[in-house]
This record gives sequence, C-alpha cells and structure tokens, in this order.
Amino acid sequence: MSRSKRLKNALWLLCIENLFSCSYTANRPASDHFDGMWFFNPTLSKRFSPGISDIWRMVREGRKPWPKSAEKKGVPQLDAGPKI
Repeated sequence: MSRSKRLKNALWLLCIENLFSCSYTANRPASDHFDGMWFFNPTLSKRFSPGISDIWRMVREGRKPWPKSAEKKGVPQLDAGPKI
C-alpha cells in the first residue's frame, strides 16, 4: 500500500472518530440548557423545530448591520472579590 493511500485511510479514520467523539455527551452535567443528552433553548416549547420554510425565511430576511460602536453599560465592581 502506498504512503499516500495509508495517509488518506488514517485521515478518514480520524474524521470518523472525531464525528463520534463530538456527539458523545454522557459525561457532561445537566444544566438549564442541557438535560444530560441534548442542548435546548428553555424559552421555546419542548419540541420546537423550525421547518424548511422558517429556515428559508430567516435566510432571505437577512440581518441588520452591526453598529460601529456600543455604549458600555457595565459598572465596575472594585470591592468585589474573585468568584469561585
């Protein structure tokens, strides 16, 4: 087997392994956006899934351009210690 074929096979194996390892979520703790298996948006209904017409509409509408600058509204907490 040639070196380029071995390299190609190794890359395919790495891609397949990466696909399966990225979808594995059993070791992550549950949170308000993750139930232990799936990530979700808690502000939407449980089984919300946009249809193809919804996706097409979102693509067609576009977005407003980002502003050149944004006002900083945060207040520095100089007396607050580190949060652990």
